[in-house]
Amino acid sequence: MSLFVCGALIVAWANGDRWLAMLTPEPGVTTTAESVATEQAQNEEAGIEASPVPINNETGEGTPTAEVELAPTATVEVGEAPIPGEAIFSLTAAELAELGGGVGQISYAANRDGQFDIYINNADGSERRLTSFVKDDFRPIWSPDGTRIAYHSLRDVWQVYVMNADGSGQLNLTRTLTDESFPQWSPDGSQILFHSNRENSVKVQFDIFVMNADGSDVRRLTTSEDNETGASWSPDGTQIAYQRKLANGREHIFLMDADGSNQQQITSGSTDSLYPIWSPDGRRLLFHSNRAGGWNIFSMAIDGSDIRQISDAGTEDFFATWSPNGEWVVYHSNVGDDNRDLFIGRADGSETIRLTETAQEERMPSWK
Repeated sequence: MSLFVCGALIVAWANGDRWLAMLTPEPGVTTTAESVATEQAQNEEAGIEASPVPINNETGEGTPTAEVELAPTATVEVGEAPIPGEAIFSLTAAELAELGGGVGQISYAANRDGQFDIYINNADGSERRLTSFVKDDFRPIWSPDGTRIAYHSLRDVWQVYVMNADGSGQLNLTRTLTDESFPQWSPDGSQILFHSNRENSVKVQFDIFVMNADGSDVRRLTTSEDNETGASWSPDGTQIAYQRKLANGREHIFLMDADGSNQQQITSGSTDSLYPIWSPDGRRLLFHSNRAGGWNIFSMAIDGSDIRQISDAGTEDFFATWSPNGEWVVYHSNVGDDNRDLFIGRADGSETIRLTETAQEERMPSWK
């Protein structure tokens, strides 16, 4: 994917689905293009420097401006949107809950009219739209108690937002002109991990940060010369898994204590391993990797051993998260075509179920 795959993929994905504008904002959401411009002007007046680097909306990582050609909105082709109220999920929420525990609700980003917004499935398998901004919203992650969703939103740059589970109360937690993305809740819901280039936006260096769930008390956890991104907490809150881009260009998974100390590399080799997510019991890490050729979903023990392949049908299987009971995972894939849809698979790799098959795209799911 973009920063961690070949340059051709960076350009193709950037041209296909980023920096797209929609026509009408959601009623009740006061953050419009005009208000974004006003916020930017106020930040500039206050001496806050903007990031000079556009960020890929699937990875949240930086790509130097000179290497990216942005697609004009007029060239965007969007398939026919699902009919409101029409079931687009192959399973109902009750069926998902029976398989994976919890309440069977999945949050995800979908492109319905030219940009990506956050959606959730209804009980009957239809969908409900939660955000509707003039640019993209991505990577919705449920809070541990299921009452809130954290996500990153493209304003002038990527910012970390939270909202209530019904889409109300949308709040920018980071409010900077550098890139902040890929939030992950702490097990008790009191803190949020994210990655940012706020300490070195010119060099495009990303580090892992943590803040309180209200955006206060931001602290930097990593300080190496490498890009460190995609962090997630262990269920007991004592460790953090994340990825680091090494000097040889490969990205590998590391562990560290919750305060940033005791950093240890747990994957290695000539392929990439990305975006680790802890299992509910804390024994395994879910991640995506190109170690089998295309990009697929894998899991491993927390020491890097016992690697198991979960998906193999697609060549672009990304951003898996666990079901509440840890027996299934949900992810997006390009099985059958270049359009990304949602899938679930048993954690042992023995079964795969396609959840969506629409004319547009569904990405970055999270299961509660």
